Amino acid sequence: MLQTIMGWENQHDFRFLVEGVMLAPAAAVTKLQRQGAVYIEDATEVALSDVLRRSGDTLSYLYDEGDGWEHTLVLEVIRPVTAMPDYPRCLAGERACPPENSGGVREYGDLLAILRDPNHIEYHELREWVGADFKPAAFSANDVNEQLEALIDEWA
Repeated sequence: MLQTIMGWENQHDFRFLVEGVMLAPAAAVTKLQRQGAVYIEDATEVALSDVLRRSGDTLSYLYDEGDGWEHTLVLEVIRPVTAMPDYPRCLAGERACPPENSGGVREYGDLLAILRDPNHIEYHELREWVGADFKPAAFSANDVNEQLEALIDEWA
């Protein structure tokens, strides 16, 4: 679901870190263990409710280690099940997600600068790559919710 919310396509490894335990997909666990990492569990065997139990609990999320997209997820509030009948739901957000393979924070900043300058030598190539409809300041919770619904339908 995080990949869907972020707009990424699972092209890279990801992992979580919570209370000193690293959680990663099974294939990545083997690779990380060969690299000497410790306290690794298969992320598919751990429920979110097992690691985020109380308001204020946090979870670190790293996507695409080479580019270093690091996030801190914070559990803000736990609502009764009856208060939110449709799961999962995106309530709000800001700005578009960086496109897959856009590099790290610095490279993404460079991409945005180029997209603001139609006279830049790389403008047309990068505009074609990200798509004419890519608007960095845009965010639509409705679009995210449609994608989440499609994901849930796929899992069903």
